[in-house]
Amino acid sequence: MTATSETGWCECDESPTDCAFDDGERTAEAIEPNGANRDEARRIETKRDGARCEMTTDGDSDPDTDSQSESSSGSEPDPSSNPVTLRPATSEDGEALVEVHVASIRELGPAAYDPEQVEAWAANKRPDRYPLEDESTRAVVADRESHGIVGFGWVDLEAGEVTAVYVHPDHARQGVGRSILEYLETAAREAGLESLGLTASVNAARFYERVGYEPVEHVDHDINGERLECVRMRTELDD
Repeated sequence: MTATSETGWCECDESPTDCAFDDGERTAEAIEPNGANRDEARRIETKRDGARCEMTTDGDSDPDTDSQSESSSGSEPDPSSNPVTLRPATSEDGEALVEVHVASIRELGPAAYDPEQVEAWAANKRPDRYPLEDESTRAVVADRESHGIVGFGWVDLEAGEVTAVYVHPDHARQGVGRSILEYLETAAREAGLESLGLTASVNAARFYERVGYEPVEHVDHDINGERLECVRMRTELDD
């Protein structure tokens, strides 16, 4: 949960001020470098007291490889005739973010998680939980003139984390998630960061690998009584 990512730990998707992952418990499975067998990776237990996060989904990936976009349904708008505009998110965008957020999770989440996990992930989304006015956060929305907000994301500059990337399923696989991610990476570079981390939903992980993020470990997060497997990832930012 592409989502996106998801703070301190992820697409942690909800900022330092709130998040679905509040219980702070996770199990992490280290991923050996150079593509070593993940089944042989060592298991470690960690505690993140008070951690607040969610997973990054993406919505741009190919259905056979990457993100949750493979579950997208309905006709897809022609991106060339209706381009996306990126702009900073404002507090007035809160309701639209909830709509995109929940739609993305419920439509695309079942590609990797069971119905109970998806509903736990989608629960408790409210406009006041998004860190749109936090000084340490850079938040962006993707806007289409005839559809309104179709995607959003943000990066926690203090934590060095992409904490959300979500795209409405009707606009998945059209480069929206990639554009949002590039915007957030640019903001991170301008803030002087040399690397970024995120926590991806399992079916978004290969998208992030394709754009330069390396898997670090598998992590399990308890969300409202449901445990979701995710992938912790990291990338170095080019100059």
